[in-house]
Amino acid sequence: MEIHEEIANAVETGDALLFAGAGCSALIRIPVWGPYLESLAGEAERFEPETAALMRKRITNGDYLAAATLFKRILQAPPGEIHAALCRPFKPGTYDFRPLLPLASMPFSAIVTTNYDSSLFEARMQIAARERTVVPQLLTTRETKGAAYCDVPFVLFLHGRASLPIQAERIVFDEQDYRECYDEPSFTDGLLHLLSSRTCLFLGFSFKDPGIDAVLRTWTQRRGPAFPRTHLAVLPKSAAPLTAQLTAMNVRVLAYENAAGDHSDLWEAVSKAASLLSVATIPMGGFRLRRTPLAAARDMLAMCYARSSLGNRIEPLRNVVLDGIALALATENAPNGIALAALRQSMAHRLGMLPVEIDAQVEASIQRLVRLRLAASRMIRS
Repeated sequence: MEIHEEIANAVETGDALLFAGAGCSALIRIPVWGPYLESLAGEAERFEPETAALMRKRITNGDYLAAATLFKRILQAPPGEIHAALCRPFKPGTYDFRPLLPLASMPFSAIVTTNYDSSLFEARMQIAARERTVVPQLLTTRETKGAAYCDVPFVLFLHGRASLPIQAERIVFDEQDYRECYDEPSFTDGLLHLLSSRTCLFLGFSFKDPGIDAVLRTWTQRRGPAFPRTHLAVLPKSAAPLTAQLTAMNVRVLAYENAAGDHSDLWEAVSKAASLLSVATIPMGGFRLRRTPLAAARDMLAMCYARSSLGNRIEPLRNVVLDGIALALATENAPNGIALAALRQSMAHRLGMLPVEIDAQVEASIQRLVRLRLAASRMIRS
């Protein structure tokens, strides 16, 4: 299967979340970490040449956050000058977001970006205006805690956005910013919930920049090593270290050639995937509404029914939960019923389990439902 077909299949499931990295901004000539910090070192040169020299040394060593700290906290310059320099590359009107329209048109349930610019949000807004559909909600760092419960389309700026100098002060940019942000329980809990409750497509990452590195490290330390569901990442073949790390975390990596260094194969695949998806009727003008956590109340009712059907028999709570979810899924797909493979996949998603872990549990649950002579058990097709 071609890369564009793999992308289209992943997005078409309905709950896919786009995790967009610096490569998405690089497509429209917004600088990624290295060039961005080099431009800031140029600004620092005006005030303290020695600080600029130290910044360049840190940049050369790949220690981007240390270079960021030097600019934001050590450099002796007026705060207004610092904030203006931080946001200058991301100012609306200084870039053309239209090359991102194919990506933004795909029916993701939401978009999360580690970038500071608003290009993806602007692209998504143009599509909504063109198709006269609901516009996405704009969420920033502090709203991460409740993002997983949002049942409408949204674009989450995970580390803040810096379209204006007044916003630059609040972005997650240097060592202290990252430490304070990822030490905040409400932020990390919200981020981890997003990563475990939706299928993610990681796109625009080709090296371990501070943004994606913080996300992956947090998951590994708090929940790892592997994600409970298989995510998808599209990376250049040259990104071997990141590929190895993501593969170990249950992320399926699709690798593309990038001999010219312009990632043209990636964006060609994105354009083809968008074309495939455009032939289907997608609600909400490119975004999908998704099943909210409140819908779990229906599963709970099904569990209660399954438990009451047991009468006085003693049954492990795990079995009651499994039987209730299987019963809810079968009933939800009435009168046509649900295929066994689809039942396994849906139960794995709801319970945060890998398919290989759920198979035996599903088989046992079906047998119990059959023994209880519940009508819904007849709606499960092999």
